[in-house]
Order: sequence, then structure tokens, then C-alpha cells
Amino acid sequence: MALGKWDLAGHAQWGYLPKLLPTRQGFDTFFGTPTSNDHTVNLLRVEKMIEQNADMSQLTRRYTDEAISFIKQNKEKPFFVYLAHTMPHVRLAVSDNFKGKSAGGLYGDVVEEIDWNVGRILETLKAEGLDDNTYVIFTSDNGPWYFGRSNGHKNRMGDDCPNRGGVADPLRGAKPLRR
Repeated sequence: MALGKWDLAGHAQWGYLPKLLPTRQGFDTFFGTPTSNDHTVNLLRVEKMIEQNADMSQLTRRYTDEAISFIKQNKEKPFFVYLAHTMPHVRLAVSDNFKGKSAGGLYGDVVEEIDWNVGRILETLKAEGLDDNTYVIFTSDNGPWYFGRSNGHKNRMGDDCPNRGGVADPLRGAKPLRR
């Protein structure tokens, strides 16, 4: 099962290439968005669009709920879940339960929500007796966003836009700019 942000079928919520969706790349099922969430998110189930302009603040929980449901339904046989949370890709959004909860601003709130939901998956694996026989690999892509000093970013994200992309402390670096 593939869940979340696919972003390999073209870079458009409406003009993506169906032949590049997860279900045509070896996955039996898919729930998520065919690309990133730069402006809006449309949700697909398998290859059918089921929701346009989804509430991005609910995606982390929704993807996690789907993963947990899939794990419970498939616990008696080998399974594979590929979960690519849409966050912390910008446009950032967080549910009310995590809004304002971290010292890291919106980016920190998003990371806390992801962390909590990963914990839900780990708890499910343990409750289903699968924790000793399951690999969980957690990765991220390129660190926090670099917004630079462009007026375009400031107009869209506000004057403190460099802080909204997160910080990598004590590490350094950020997601590279597109060229």
C-alpha cells in the first residue's frame, strides 16, 4: 500500500500522469495525493479522485488512520506500507490539536504531529503483535525549507518566512532551492 504524497506522476494536482501513479508502479492500492501540496491537495483512492481541495491540516492524521487500518486488516500475512506524509512540505498545515504546541512555530508543530502519528503506528504494531517482526524505516527529504530573502516568499508566507521552514539545529543545511 502506498499512502500520502506520491509526487512522481507529474507536478500538478489535476494534470498528473496516471501511468506513473503508485498502482501502476507495483502497489496494489493507494490513498493520497498524486503530487506535492504547493497550493492545494486532491486525494485519490487507487486511481480515482475522491476529494478535491482536501483540508491539509487533517492529512497527517488521515494518512496514519489509513496505515493503521491496513496493518490491522493485513496482520495475518506479509505486507508493505509506504507512507510519505505530505508535511512538512510547504504549504504547511497542522491540526488544531497540535497548533501552537511546540517552541518551533508552525514547522515545529507539524513535526510534533508527524512524530505523534508515527507513534500511533508503532503502538498499533505492538498491539497487533507485529513489532518484533516488522521493519520501520523513517526518512526525510533534505531537511527544512530554505525560503531565502525573496519578496515572493515573504508575500506568501509573511515576514518571518525563514522561521516557518524550520531549522536543522544542531545540524546545518536546508532543502535546496530549485534552479
